[in-house]
Amino acid sequence: MEICVRGAQPLQLPIAALRSVLSGTSRIPSGSGLRNVGRYRYSAGGVLSHGGSRRQMSTTMTATGDQGPDRSGFKGYGSGSKGFVNKEAAKGVPKHASKPGAKDWSSEDKPSGGLFSTPQTPAEWTGHRLSGDAVQQYHRDGYLSNVRVLSEEQCDRLLADYSLFLDGDKPHDGHGFFYEYHLNQGGDPDNVLLHTLGHWRITQLFHDLVFLPNIAVPASQLIDPDNKEECRVRLWHDQLFGKPPRHGGVVAWHQDYSYWNRTIPMKHLTVHIALDDQTAEPDNGCLRFIPGSHKWHRDGNPLPITDDTFGNMESIQTVLTEEERAAFRHVPGRLRKGEASFHHPLTVHGSFSNRTPSPRRACVVNYIADGVISNTDEVLLAGTTPVPKGKPVEGKFFPVVFDPAWSK
Repeated sequence: MEICVRGAQPLQLPIAALRSVLSGTSRIPSGSGLRNVGRYRYSAGGVLSHGGSRRQMSTTMTATGDQGPDRSGFKGYGSGSKGFVNKEAAKGVPKHASKPGAKDWSSEDKPSGGLFSTPQTPAEWTGHRLSGDAVQQYHRDGYLSNVRVLSEEQCDRLLADYSLFLDGDKPHDGHGFFYEYHLNQGGDPDNVLLHTLGHWRITQLFHDLVFLPNIAVPASQLIDPDNKEECRVRLWHDQLFGKPPRHGGVVAWHQDYSYWNRTIPMKHLTVHIALDDQTAEPDNGCLRFIPGSHKWHRDGNPLPITDDTFGNMESIQTVLTEEERAAFRHVPGRLRKGEASFHHPLTVHGSFSNRTPSPRRACVVNYIADGVISNTDEVLLAGTTPVPKGKPVEGKFFPVVFDPAWSK
């Protein structure tokens, strides 16, 4: 990789030595021609930082192999919110294709056994159900928090896979399977947010995670307001969110279904799993909720999107009513490593920046009830096969993760 710091001669440095914006700090290697530079950090926003100072730099990267999937016609996802188009999705289209021979795990519609053992009896399946009180709490508040779903050992194994996605100079062999890949979504080197979609297709462990009974079974109890028992559940898509130490960015207040109304009806659910402890004091960017906000809508539609980069924390205030602003009191989730929260598609949630010395990393699995249909003739997720408008969302990219018949 060639790095040009303004006012200096080009330097040949490996990006892996400078990718500390997401994984900590790394020293400039000896022999690079830089002296007395101390500790530098590199960000996807193109900034080489030293201490409190920052210097703009340009980067030149040469990709090897294929240049990327052909998604040239993809302009972003349309929305029912007055013709809004989420153009940030188009910016996240992978720049590298998957290498020949890379396994696309979406071809496997069952867990592989790499992360957990699949229940073998109805009793083992029902053992993952939520209590009646927990279900009532979800419907009252719009979310349920601090549910243990992974061990620390499982989290550490997932974090090892997470680390495979941080090196821009050496993308994972399956990089082209991402639906979106944002090394720093907002582009601000002082407020970095890693955000990806589609990694379940890339590694065995993230593939298995979307089938995890600890989250799929509770999802079947919560996801369908017309079915208070259990319903068949499919994967919608997964996400990763990473906030590095000291300069992790915000995720602005929003409702998830504002981004998803290309699928109807609204029978969706979000599961947020902490891979690190999420603290409120000091705040390392822990997930926060507005209790009762799952009842906020506009004639049955979600609130309009106010910032598709997630960077403007309080932009949602411009579309709230006086009553909603008066009720806007956020509650920290305080998830411990391996704990999950389940929240309604209209629950307003977000997270502040991370200025602590520790990273805050999380994986998210979003589900839909079986029978949800496409509300567009365009692709639902970049690089997938279009589902015609009015047809059920199903197929290899939207596998069944739980069927109540399995517990009977």
